Amino acid sequence: MDGHDDDAERENEIEFLDLEPGKPDNAVLRGVLDAQQRWTPRRRRPLVALTVVGGMVLLALLWPALTQSKPWLSVLPTPITSPVGIPFRTTVLPFNDLLYIYNDNGQGGGNLEAVNAHTGTPLWHYQGNDVTRVELVDDQLYVTSHSGLSVFNASNRQRLWQQTALLDGWVVNNGVLCVGTARGIEAINAKNGALLWHIDNPGASCQIDNGIVYTSAKQDTDLEALDARDGSLLWHSNKFTPHSDKFTSLRNVYKGILYFSDPDMSWLQAVDGRSGTVLWQQNFPRSYNLLTQGDVVLLYWKTEERVQAFRSRNGALLWQHASAFFPTLLDDGKFIVAPSEGMLTDVLRVDDGSLAWRCTFPGYILALTDGVGYVSMLSSTDGHSGYYAFRTSDGAVLWRLEQPLQTVMVHNGQLGMVSPVDKTLTLLRARDGTTLWRHKLVVPGS
Repeated sequence: MDGHDDDAERENEIEFLDLEPGKPDNAVLRGVLDAQQRWTPRRRRPLVALTVVGGMVLLALLWPALTQSKPWLSVLPTPITSPVGIPFRTTVLPFNDLLYIYNDNGQGGGNLEAVNAHTGTPLWHYQGNDVTRVELVDDQLYVTSHSGLSVFNASNRQRLWQQTALLDGWVVNNGVLCVGTARGIEAINAKNGALLWHIDNPGASCQIDNGIVYTSAKQDTDLEALDARDGSLLWHSNKFTPHSDKFTSLRNVYKGILYFSDPDMSWLQAVDGRSGTVLWQQNFPRSYNLLTQGDVVLLYWKTEERVQAFRSRNGALLWQHASAFFPTLLDDGKFIVAPSEGMLTDVLRVDDGSLAWRCTFPGYILALTDGVGYVSMLSSTDGHSGYYAFRTSDGAVLWRLEQPLQTVMVHNGQLGMVSPVDKTLTLLRARDGTTLWRHKLVVPGS
């Protein structure tokens, strides 16, 4: 399938309202819905009044302790509910003055379009409604559909190359696309689609990071590291037990370090990706969840409601903090949210665990951008969701939005939100909540 501009078809598919025009990386908020669902209230009307009164009494009793030596505290005036479920998933990929919008209907079909980031004006539409994966890497747009992989120049949407045999399982890093196929491991020049090298190891999977390809050896029990440029062997080891399904124990590859664990997540081992040398290993009494950010490894224990941070190169413990739910990284990983039971949520600096600020609200912090924070708000009565925006320096309320929307993008001081009711993408200005434009989404099969 080809990507093309089709003005006539677009007029039938898209409605556009142009109001006032306004991480180079994709700022999609993963796990937001799961986090919000944890806050979903029980709708038992006979208990509402008692709950509210009890909460107010408890807050009054705890207030002196809560406000002691804290950067600031802010109390949300009137809570509202978490967003309703959305039957489709929208991913927004910012690129220069463009927004690439991918709508997935959750049934193996999706479409892709590009709009002007300042006005919402439609610019391009990928032909077909069978898109299954979209990635934006190094100024190139990778689109997988039922007919294979197509790669486009992200600036002008011109197709650079395509391969019908590549459907999924590919990874891109430093100009090299690596994929495990029925023929073995293949490395492809990401600029032109030319085959760089091939290794006969049918069914093997691969990872690529910092110019190194990691894959299982033919006997499926050893791990090999290959130079991504030519496929030459850098090191081979049987110490890391990839198991018969190859990457069961390889949990993550990040910034030149491989993180291994047993299936029960009772220990963690860090290995230097270029040499295969074990950097450190930690044993833990219980299973954990793993996050990596910069030079810090973050581990979370649900049973103990605790998050710990370790130095990635030597495993030294940097800090630890209580967290009732799985923590979330914000603002390109500079901060980590550590929510508590009740209304307290701490926002910590990832590098040293220090408290950046703390606020009280019946909701969940979703994003930070340009000194503005966003909170998903909850209500036990009106059945609607909304957002509360505050200034992170002092906690001052900036604006409030009471609509059932889902956040799909935070980028350059702007907030992209999708309505599940009318399937519309709305772009808001962060500092005051002004609507910049709206764009009608076309979701396949809806």
